[in-house]
Amino acid sequence: MSKYQIVEVGDQVHSNALSKAPRDVVKIAQTNGFVPKKIKVKVTPDKNILEKIRKQLKYTYIWQKLYKSFSNNDVLMIQYPSYHYQFNKYRILAKLRQKKNVKIIFVVHDIDQLRTGSEDRTFKKMLLVADKIILHNKKMIDYIKKMGVDSAKLVNLQIFDYLLSNYNEVKPSVFDKSVTIAGNLDVTKAKYIKDLNKINVQFNLYGSGYKKTSNASNIVYHGTLASDEVPFSLNKGFGLVWDGESIESCTGLVGNYLRYNNPHKLSLYIASKLPVIIWSKAAEADFVKKYDIGYTVNSLTEIPQLLNELDEERYNQLVNNVVKVGEKITRGQFMQKALEKAVD
Repeated sequence: MSKYQIVEVGDQVHSNALSKAPRDVVKIAQTNGFVPKKIKVKVTPDKNILEKIRKQLKYTYIWQKLYKSFSNNDVLMIQYPSYHYQFNKYRILAKLRQKKNVKIIFVVHDIDQLRTGSEDRTFKKMLLVADKIILHNKKMIDYIKKMGVDSAKLVNLQIFDYLLSNYNEVKPSVFDKSVTIAGNLDVTKAKYIKDLNKINVQFNLYGSGYKKTSNASNIVYHGTLASDEVPFSLNKGFGLVWDGESIESCTGLVGNYLRYNNPHKLSLYIASKLPVIIWSKAAEADFVKKYDIGYTVNSLTEIPQLLNELDEERYNQLVNNVVKVGEKITRGQFMQKALEKAVD
């Protein structure tokens, strides 16, 4: 039995924070014996229908060639979703299971019908051909089980890892009554950001898409940093896990998605040795409480009182707990354990 993973290689280099999670999965899987099988994908737009047809014919040839490269009882790991449609991909995967008894493991990053309300046409195909599916957390597992998927297929990741080779060089966060927000700061997605000026707390913002909408003195924008650089800059107060349209609750499709997903910014905060504040109804609120690495709130308006009642001793206790979890996620231990369960 040999273990392999599909690795898509594009014709453009993406270095934003959103690409770190799948890159880390590739590295963790490779460290655990999953040999990459690379597929070159065309990420630049097709110029015409002829170019689109040629691209799909090429994908068909690639997947037919991949089929021949597998032996009986091999294991294949694939990350889902792929944003590059590949004709015949799922037909070949089904054939690998049926003809060669290849065990197929999917690692799920996003579920579009939860995230955007529009169903990805490959989602049901993925559920059908998968032997094991690694999902974010128990809430996402419960959602998939309601679709009739056998619970024996489903593996709980708990949290995404955030690989960082020099984690020991990250300084523990210092006691400060401020809040950091890292990630996509575009108010068309995270509409709540435009109302941060209504909360009597200093907010430190890191990421792309930010446009100043007021002269609020409580908001400081620090620009955009590379994913491996950010943990060395988030060094005080708390990291905020929040999304959606309102400061009162995580509303709208984007906000509601927190009920099911593992936001990568939570992993970033932990890798930064930064305690967190998270929406109480978020799926990962359970993780935060389990490891005692921060607080849950129903509304952002609760934060001023929470911070006013916080003392340095309690804060340092939270930091110590975060550091312990950070030692695991920066080494890839959560994905490693999930892959081990999926292979067994």
